[in-house]
Amino acid sequence: MWSIFNLFKSKKPVKKQLTEEQLEIIKLEIQTINKKCEAIADSKSKDSRDRHEKENSTCPKCKATQTIDKFKRTKGAISGRFSGTSGLFGGSSYGSIYGELDTLEVNQCRICGNEWKKTKPFYWSMREIRTDHLNVLRRLLKDYKEARECKFDKSNLEEIYKSREEKVEAFLKQIEDSYCKKETIQIWEGFHIETIKELMKSEEEYAQIKWEENYDEGTLLSLGLCKFN
Repeated sequence: MWSIFNLFKSKKPVKKQLTEEQLEIIKLEIQTINKKCEAIADSKSKDSRDRHEKENSTCPKCKATQTIDKFKRTKGAISGRFSGTSGLFGGSSYGSIYGELDTLEVNQCRICGNEWKKTKPFYWSMREIRTDHLNVLRRLLKDYKEARECKFDKSNLEEIYKSREEKVEAFLKQIEDSYCKKETIQIWEGFHIETIKELMKSEEEYAQIKWEENYDEGTLLSLGLCKFN
């Protein structure tokens, strides 16, 4: 039976279902984001490859560029023990060998004979770039939340600010000039918040910071993201 007490019952917000058109937009945006991250991954991989090729082909001692590849045995040891028996009709032996020998791939200069360890490039994938930038966005949202909720203690002798307003303003200024904000705008500006939510859910296992705890729609809109009406 309905009663006046029903007026005081809290109502759970109804989650608005996305339309087919909106879902199609999200799908296309994810494809665009993946292409953008793929391009970044290719660029970073090429930079890494070029840097290592230069390091491996230039002698750090005489700067000559005439080198050869070598495999060099490094420290290690092999030891073992054998036992056996013998008789008129033959015998048997048994034993074991244990230990290890490591080999190191090195470059050798044809001019001065100098040797140095061969370095290997790191290759980035689209998924790694996307995951990295999702974590940057999580970090940025956390920074904004901490700035808004920062404490001010006038009695604290180590407090360097004159008021809480001044402290908040200083923290926000640091965020404005931060790597996190620049990277966030570079990747996510112009995309829908709903698209980011879908990506956050799909990569939750790689999250370094909880998305839900720091989520703020106003902050995301101020960063250039948009949302469905």
